[in-house]
Amino acid sequence: MNDEDKIDVLSEALRQILNWCTAYPIKAFPEPDWRKVRMLLDAGGVDIAAVTGSNMRFCLEGVGAIAMAALEAIKDET
Repeated sequence: MNDEDKIDVLSEALRQILNWCTAYPIKAFPEPDWRKVRMLLDAGGVDIAAVTGSNMRFCLEGVGAIAMAALEAIKDET
């Protein structure tokens, strides 16, 4: 794969990552009342840190998969 092809692969990966970054706009998904969220979760015995950690893990695994696929695609086989 030549350098221009590698740039194309990496550029496409960056476009995909940017799509993830804009997938949940504040207009469509407004910020919740975090005090209320915490109160409701606490009442149900759910730790808000576990919920947010799970959400972050999901997002970062998706972004990481995009990056890993791009890096694997441009890896030199020499």
